[in-house]
Amino acid sequence: TDTAPSLTEAGVDASNTLSQQLTIAGMPDDVSALVQRSWNRPDPQAVASLVDFTQDSEFRAMLSTYSDGIIESIQTRITYGFVNGWGARRTAREISTLAQGIPISQAENLMRTLHLVSYRRGTAATHAANARILQPVALRVAVLDPRTCLTCIALHGDEIPLGEPVADHWQGRCTALAQVRGFNRRVVSGEQWFVSLPPERQAEQRAFANTPGMYAAYQDGAVQLRDFVSQRTDPLFGEMVYQESLRGVLGEDARQYYRR
Repeated sequence: TDTAPSLTEAGVDASNTLSQQLTIAGMPDDVSALVQRSWNRPDPQAVASLVDFTQDSEFRAMLSTYSDGIIESIQTRITYGFVNGWGARRTAREISTLAQGIPISQAENLMRTLHLVSYRRGTAATHAANARILQPVALRVAVLDPRTCLTCIALHGDEIPLGEPVADHWQGRCTALAQVRGFNRRVVSGEQWFVSLPPERQAEQRAFANTPGMYAAYQDGAVQLRDFVSQRTDPLFGEMVYQESLRGVLGEDARQYYRR
């Protein structure tokens, strides 16, 4: 879990290089040159979304303690990094250098969320542009590992309207899978996946490991994973989901499951 972000970035870098090499292998030189020139061109819709977010008044409000010049430098560096394929961690380091009062953890939280939300909007736009060959609904999918929150597990496999961006939380790792007309994707629901895990593995899910009382309530049947799904409006990113607390689900009845 601790090394996952670094491993993910290393995997992205390696796969990008490998996929490019496999694509141009065996091509005539003139065709290869054309591919090489356009290979790193970013998704225009994702770039447009990122620029919109960084120009939003709420984004400036988050940086209100800094001068206009520093804010503009941050906006420029974020866009430059995104267009040139920088990872969120690298851009976060750049931001921390420009505005030294921003903790690296806060900068990375912002950049990961900004990148993910922008890419999800780009994906939604691509799906909408290809609606004539795609089914009218896409499937929401999450990264099913011990770090995934209960909300994202519960929503894994749900249908969402084609062209609608996935509503996730800060640093959420969910996305949408389109379905070509005539071909259905088979995705086991997140709740079914979780039920299939042995109890000792279920207890290791981050939410349950951090708050054993939540797992005790789940084992007792007092709550289901979908009970933890809640929604709110983020000032910058709009509609998002989040994981409700046990008290938020059960009210005063949650006291019997908390451990001192």
